Amino acid sequence: MTSHLVATGYVAPIPRPARFAVVGAACAGFQLLLLHLLVQSGMESALANGIAFVASAQANFALSAMVTWPDRPHLHVRYGWPRRLARFNLAVAIGAVINESVFLLADPAVHYLVASMLGIVAGASFNFVIGDRWVFAARPTRHR
Repeated sequence: MTSHLVATGYVAPIPRPARFAVVGAACAGFQLLLLHLLVQSGMESALANGIAFVASAQANFALSAMVTWPDRPHLHVRYGWPRRLARFNLAVAIGAVINESVFLLADPAVHYLVASMLGIVAGASFNFVIGDRWVFAARPTRHR
């Protein structure tokens, strides 16, 4: 059903920031669960947090394209999936620095899951702006 809605260009009446928040919450939950599982298996928390962040980011790209920005054309060669994925991963690299920096600052003082949540929150505003303006940017209008 979702793929049909995306394919037809249907955009839910839910405001984009709310859709961004839902996708972000789902991916944050996935990141925290993966982090917990990796730490419980014996992995060091900073490494586990980095791995969980990257895995969550890839899920976030797919959900962002389908849920947050389904109205933005993605089949045009100039704004196609490969280019968007490359842009998204560059943005993720910057977001990872923000996320991991906050995590490393907070980890000695709070539980590792709280430190991770703080890192997630720190990157959320950056991720929305860069996603809206650059990764999933609307096709520019051409003036004649």
